[in-house]
Amino acid sequence: MTRAMLVLSLLWSTSSLAAGNVYAVLPTQGVGATTEAALVAQTMRLALQEQSLALVPTSQVDGAVLAQTVACSQSVVACGRLVGQTTGATHVLLSELWDQAGTLELRAALLDVRVESAPTWTVQRTTSSSELGRLAKETALSLVSPGALSGSLSVTGPAGLEVVVDGVVGAVTPLVSPVKLASGPHEVELRLSGSTSATETVQIASSSTTTLSACVRDGAVVTSGCDTPSSSFPVLGAVGGVAIGAGVLSGVVSVIAAVSASSTYEAYKDSRGTDLAAADAHRLARTTALLTGVAGGALVVAGAAALVVELVTE
Repeated sequence: MTRAMLVLSLLWSTSSLAAGNVYAVLPTQGVGATTEAALVAQTMRLALQEQSLALVPTSQVDGAVLAQTVACSQSVVACGRLVGQTTGATHVLLSELWDQAGTLELRAALLDVRVESAPTWTVQRTTSSSELGRLAKETALSLVSPGALSGSLSVTGPAGLEVVVDGVVGAVTPLVSPVKLASGPHEVELRLSGSTSATETVQIASSSTTTLSACVRDGAVVTSGCDTPSSSFPVLGAVGGVAIGAGVLSGVVSVIAAVSASSTYEAYKDSRGTDLAAADAHRLARTTALLTGVAGGALVVAGAAALVVELVTE
């Protein structure tokens, strides 16, 4: 009875291991890029954590690598297989980073510890170290969880707008839900009956939604400036603003002229009508105040009318 229970227990353990995958991220082998290699390994591990995958703790992986120093120094694949067997991981993410005359080459593979076949390596290259984090994340997800590299496209615009992605009609506005797309660039054509279509190259990011706004102007579908309402008389707004500004300035001049007229009149009155220059200055200031006041009022009224017409015709 005891032996039978032991056999059943072993069979249950084996089936449980096969039912779920456990991942280990091997430290990146860096050749000429030690600091960057550490970043790659950390980024890959974080990428897998974001997918809620079962991961072997880093301390266990480091301990297993340390225990297999000879094997790990000779072959990264052999090292990964031994680390997987030691830690109980079903899959080990392998990676190498080479610095070749300023070009960083990232090689990565997913090793299935349960099979003997050699893993398939993927290669990514970049000349910018700032791009390395993004490449490491996308490489890890492409190997372990390809579905995580998908994003979506949302399009807002007039009803009946056809959204054609890479030559295939994907949806018609209003969209019930965003269009699911693989991450990367896509050519999006927006078609509307009776209007000239618009074509845009849209970059889809993984696990996020990209929004494209469209509207119709002068018989054509456009994707720029749609968030800002257009005016049928765009010049009126500018003219109205200038007119009101000029009217206010005329009002200021009118007030100054009125004060001057009052001052010159007092001087003329004190001279008992003998100061002819003061009399002339008084008349000039009074006339200026009157004319600029009337002109300023007219300009303000005209400017306000122009703004009202623009608002009504938007």
